[in-house]
Amino acid sequence: MPFLSPRASRQAWLRIAQLDDRLLRLTGLGSMGLGLAVLYFFR
Repeated sequence: MPFLSPRASRQAWLRIAQLDDRLLRLTGLGSMGLGLAVLYFFR
């Protein structure tokens, strides 16, 4: 929770911002696919 530990959340955002573009795209695609699977499963 960001409001409990602002320093840790800021460091996490900085690490995410420095990731490779391809890795970010694959992570986004994977999370979108997982979200769609969950939606279809609970439909």
